[in-house]
Amino acid sequence: MFFNLKDFIAEQSEGETDWEIDLSPLLALMVTLIPVLLLQTSFATLKMIETTLPVLSDAEQKPEEKKKDEIDFNLSLFANKKSELVMELVVDNKRLKSVTIKPDGEKFDFIKLQEELFAVKKKYPKENRLKLMPGDGVPYDIIVKLIDSSRVTPEKKPMRFVSSTGENLETTFLFPDVVFGNITN
Repeated sequence: MFFNLKDFIAEQSEGETDWEIDLSPLLALMVTLIPVLLLQTSFATLKMIETTLPVLSDAEQKPEEKKKDEIDFNLSLFANKKSELVMELVVDNKRLKSVTIKPDGEKFDFIKLQEELFAVKKKYPKENRLKLMPGDGVPYDIIVKLIDSSRVTPEKKPMRFVSSTGENLETTFLFPDVVFGNITN
């Protein structure tokens, strides 16, 4: 004996010819699932690079008085579209170091940059500011990589130094305070 669909439908519908499907459980499921799915969806992700921009003003600024043990530290990083990096260290108005980092092929050599910054940080552990001066034509993604590679030590290995209070400190930061030094009107 085989299953006959016509007979089955006729048997089921003999008593009732008018029947409806109850959709309320399906609607309850949809009302619950739609907000959950919308909450888990990310429509736009915003990312921000924390940096401070120099303020342009016409007013003369009075030089701040230095403390006895304070030094005038100026670490600048110049980048050009030829993929050359020039790191310049000026302490108390004396140029102590000027290093040109040649490109590794056609790309910036970020590893060599981190090594040079690491050497400067070892000598001046209290300093945190780096002045970045990208030239015209340096792509935005390269500027971001320069900022990232100047903020942390190579391979994030910790660096130990003694603070001014005599404490032994350990950090993976090189120069976390990166400012742009060549902003013009």
